[in-house]
Order: sequence, then structure tokens, then C-alpha cells
Amino acid sequence: MKRAMTVDRITAGFAARLIRRSRNRSGAALATIGRTRRVALVPPSFASNVTSLAGTELPMSIPSRLADSSADENLVRFEPPLTVPACPYSIIWHWRTDADPACLWLRSMVQNAHHKNPRSQT
Repeated sequence: MKRAMTVDRITAGFAARLIRRSRNRSGAALATIGRTRRVALVPPSFASNVTSLAGTELPMSIPSRLADSSADENLVRFEPPLTVPACPYSIIWHWRTDADPACLWLRSMVQNAHHKNPRSQT
């Protein structure tokens, strides 16, 4: 039986985290309770996190959709032991593509998929 992930376990050892310091939601959640973690690995993206974490015991927060699609990576999945704010998603584009029919179609597809998904947070 695996032990439950706790705040003490996250802060006692090393952890991995995404490079975007301004969006460090897990670290911010720990700070609200006066705790910090020591970072040993900083992958450049969520997708590379899965590969980077394989074979280590480093905890890291990744989107649940990525965790769902990464079951074959032998990663242990756990719910965070504290509330971590959801990540907002944004669509950005260059002004020159504002009227491009293909880009308009793609943006509408992404927006529709976002609004139809019950797990959407924004």
C-alpha cells in the first residue's frame, strides 16, 4: 500500500516544478500555510515533466488531463494534499490572423471545446 501524499512529504524532500515562476500555483498554495519546497528539477514544460519524472521520486503538480494520458509512464498519481488554484487557459494570436478563416475556425473550435468541458475553470 502506498503512503498518502502529505504536505510534510512534499516539503521534506526535493520536488520538481515548472519553470514558469510567475505561475507557480503549488508553491503559492504551500506559502499560504507557511511552507516551502526545495526544487531539484525544473523541466521546461508540462509535457516534458512526465519524461523527466520517470524513475524519480520527485513530486510535481501536472494537469490532470496530462496525468490521465500518461498512465504508461509508471508515475504515481495522487491528489494534492492542499487546494491548488486552477490554471487559467488563454488563446493568443497575432493581429494579422484576426480575419484569417482558418484561424477563426480554430479559435472557435478551441473556445467551444472549452465551454463544453465541465472541468473548465475559466
